[in-house]
Amino acid sequence: MTHVSPGTVLFLSNHYWRSKRRAGFHGLAQSFRDDGWLVRFVTTGVSRLSFLKADPRLVQMRHTVLNRWMTGCDGIESFVYCPPVHPFSRSCATDGITDRLFARLYRCFVPSALRRRIAESDLVVFESSAALLLFDAVCHIAPNARRVYRVSDDVRVVGMAPEIQSAEDAAAPHFHLVSVPSRMLLERRFGDLPAAQFHPHGIDIPRLRAALEAPAKDLAHPNCVALGTTLFNTDLLALCARSRPDIRFYIVGAVPKNRRIDLKNITWCGERPFQEALEMVAACDIAAAFYRPEPGTEYLAETSNKIAQYIFFRKPVVGPAHLAPALPASNFFAVAPSTLEGASSAIGQALNADPSEFAAASLRAWTVVRDEIVAQSGLAGLDEGVGHLDAV
Repeated sequence: MTHVSPGTVLFLSNHYWRSKRRAGFHGLAQSFRDDGWLVRFVTTGVSRLSFLKADPRLVQMRHTVLNRWMTGCDGIESFVYCPPVHPFSRSCATDGITDRLFARLYRCFVPSALRRRIAESDLVVFESSAALLLFDAVCHIAPNARRVYRVSDDVRVVGMAPEIQSAEDAAAPHFHLVSVPSRMLLERRFGDLPAAQFHPHGIDIPRLRAALEAPAKDLAHPNCVALGTTLFNTDLLALCARSRPDIRFYIVGAVPKNRRIDLKNITWCGERPFQEALEMVAACDIAAAFYRPEPGTEYLAETSNKIAQYIFFRKPVVGPAHLAPALPASNFFAVAPSTLEGASSAIGQALNADPSEFAAASLRAWTVVRDEIVAQSGLAGLDEGVGHLDAV
């Protein structure tokens, strides 16, 4: 077996490194750090305009100096790239001319402090986000760095700006590796790319085990816990809550107040530290994935971190029927039809399910994903620096 010596990796993500929530990019970055890599984590997709839009990430960035490198006690260097403007999602009322202008300006304001770190990188990992707008800049600044696209979402399905969608189309054939955590998404979007590989998400096994060993959270019973706000389906939550007023629903995540519904058996928990959220799942009776049934969202059953966490804890999962094809039938209880009776039936079956009969979880640690990315990005083929081979 061969091993690639640790070097310098730079992540260009939509997430904030010090966020309470922990996304897949956090787990992947941490796995590189644990292997001895120098890890630098850059938040993209925010600008001065974000302060007008009330971006929920800004609340946690209030003690962060924008456009400056910061190093925490975890040893990871982080940076929030915040130019004057950035392209907005397709749900915002901007025209094509404005979108193109904002995208061009977003590319133009990369500060020298960030450029220097890009130039020092052996490996640059892009997320499905505004990071894709920086692809040409990375190629110019660090022509010898290996470029990996870790596909976290379908940029069309989740409604990213048209300019980001175009940037993905232009950049995808030029990555050394396109790492896709969903077979559905791989076949639909990247099946014709030789560099595209299927790499399922990992999980943070030590944190999950710690949640199992922690004192049980004091939750009302019976209960249902739902994590996350991506494509959050408020209508499905309302249907479930109204169908079973005896169940307490705990919703963890930054759901905007204007999208919250006022029902007595729903508790809006807001953002919670990652470990606390895991402990809530470990203690819950059933878990829920309240995704909107928009065209193309089926892949979320394969890429959702929260569903992987639910499966690890052997929790019955309630959710929309369009997720069913990608989830173990023994673990998943679809709300079908989308009526009060259908919701009540799904919840009742979930509450009465026997976890010992659930399908065995085929989950992987982030270290496995890291090793696949390093091996298949071409780093092992380099002759010097990060790419030299050590016998193991």
